[in-house]
Amino acid sequence: MDWRPIKTAPKDGTVIILCDSGDRESIRASFWRQDGDGFPWKFLDPDSETFLNGWLGDHRGPTHWMPLPEAPKCPPTPPSLPPSLPVCAKSA
Repeated sequence: MDWRPIKTAPKDGTVIILCDSGDRESIRASFWRQDGDGFPWKFLDPDSETFLNGWLGDHRGPTHWMPLPEAPKCPPTPPSLPPSLPVCAKSA
């Protein structure tokens, strides 16, 4: 997957990966939610009081995005485990 310009990012709540090209350490899974706080790109932040933080939606915000990669496939349940104990979470 390649990085795409932020102006092409989905703004429908889809979780994507965002990057601020000025700070390569700022790569986060994020989503767009315009709720009037001036920071429409939301991401989980354990250092925030609410665990939700945001990037600005202007030139000081993220510059690039890419879709999340496909989740790994669940391996079949080994015969030694009962079917009620899945090896990994199954999507609905």
